[in-house]
Amino acid sequence: MTPEEHDALLQSLATLQRQIGAKAREFETRGEFAELRDAFVADLKARQAAIIRRIDAALTQGLSWKLIRTEFERDFDGIFGELLRWEKRLDAATMARNSVARNSAGQSSV
Repeated sequence: MTPEEHDALLQSLATLQRQIGAKAREFETRGEFAELRDAFVADLKARQAAIIRRIDAALTQGLSWKLIRTEFERDFDGIFGELLRWEKRLDAATMARNSVARNSAGQSSV
């Protein structure tokens, strides 16, 4: 792995970290699922840190990007996919809760 490849990978991970941080702040603003959110974000950050360690090791060991590319892409895609799935679950749960609240409010005014 060349230093340029190393830097490009770290830039991709920095972008992902910003996305994770933005989603965490969004979830926090909503005030929903605090315990699950915190555990989820901690898990994503731990997975990302493991990827960074492997990238750094690949650079110091002189491994070829071709050798680690598939593993990196799988891990990166896994983290990003999990973030998207989590967001969809929270959105669905919020919509369901809001629907129940609207229905309850409508029934109580009858």
